[in-house]
Formats: sequence, C-alpha cells, structure tokens
Amino acid sequence: MLTYWTIGGNINAFLSDTTRREKYGKNLLLRLGQEISIDQRTLYQAAQFHRVYPRVNLSLPLNWSHYRYLSRLPNESQRRYWERRIIREHLSVKDLLGLLTSQENGASAPALSTPSRGLLYHYRVIKRSDLVSGGDVCLVDCGFENYIEPPSSSVRIDNTRIYRSVKNESYTLRAMRVTKEKIYVYKALIERIVDADTLVVIVDCGFGIYHREILRLRFIDAPEKSTTA
Repeated sequence: MLTYWTIGGNINAFLSDTTRREKYGKNLLLRLGQEISIDQRTLYQAAQFHRVYPRVNLSLPLNWSHYRYLSRLPNESQRRYWERRIIREHLSVKDLLGLLTSQENGASAPALSTPSRGLLYHYRVIKRSDLVSGGDVCLVDCGFENYIEPPSSSVRIDNTRIYRSVKNESYTLRAMRVTKEKIYVYKALIERIVDADTLVVIVDCGFGIYHREILRLRFIDAPEKSTTA
C-alpha cells in the first residue's frame, strides 16, 4: 500500500509543474507504466489515492484494494465512515464493494425528481493566517486547493457571504444570496478518456485558473481501452 501511495505522490508532484505537465502529461503514465510494469489505470488510481489521502495512517488494517475504492468516495466524512466499518466489521474488499454498490443503487432508485443544479463561478471566502503578518486574511476559495486574494475592485469581503465573480475589464466580486450547497460547480473539458470509467479533464475554476483532474466514475471497474477484456 505504501508503495502505491509513494508512487502516486511522485506522480502528483511531477505533474504539479505546469511546464512538465504540458510536456509529459498525456504520456507520462503510459511511459512510466511500461518502465515499472504497472498498468496505466493503476497509476491513475495511485495518484488519486495520494491526492485524497495526503497523509495515510499505516496503523489501520486497510490494504491497497480497500483504498482504491475509498478514494472514489466524494468526501472525507464518507471515507471515514467506511474506514470505521471496514475495521469494525472486518470487511473484505469484496464485502466493501458490495456494500458500496448496494448503497449507490438504494440511493439512486428514488432519484427521479428534477436534479438540483449548482451555480457556476460562485465562491465562498475563507480566513487564513497570513504567514508574514500573523493576522487573518480573506481568500477566495476557487476549489481544488486553489485560493486567490479578492480582486482589489470588489465590494467589502467577509467570510459569511457567497460571491459571484463578474468579469469586465478585470474581475470583481458581487455578494449573492446563495447557500453553500449551490457552489463548487465547474465546467470541464475532457482531455483524455483513459478507459470506460476514467477521464482526464481540465476544470475551469474561474479567474483564469484551470485545473487538471483525473475522474473515476463511481463503482465501475472497467478494463483499460488497450486490453481485450
């Protein structure tokens, strides 16, 4: 497990550099997989594992296969819930996948009502400690661990409101009466289809920020495109 986590961390660190990402991004995992004899999808999963678990607790009785499925869950609270269940009930990987699939099927069965869509380019503001002054500063949370200082021409900013970005000659923020459930919605372009359940996309975070992300479709375990399975 630690091996995959380390490999994932190295991949993410390498691709965090824009120049290297543009030069090697599309072919890096293919070439790396050929050199170390690990299939490309597993390398994507390792990178996802490290992003979701930047710190991994080696004392937990979970293995790499457990973490492959846990890494697909949408938030930390769900991952922690299933970690506790795995430990308490001694769930095998097969047990875990069966329970996750049952939960997904049970949750999706009644979901025939009109979906609730969020709003593009709406953001919350967070307070962070300034490393220089030691005081608190407000930052716009653009998602995917991207933060910017509020545009200088914006209205007075506080961390109790939701704001919409408006682009004219420059960016400004406008306070909106919107709940937090409506934010963290993005446009994305598909850069590459790895296999039937894995996509590489470019996410438009707003403010001219673009983020490259690997997406796995939940509870689907499809073979790579290059295989005969």
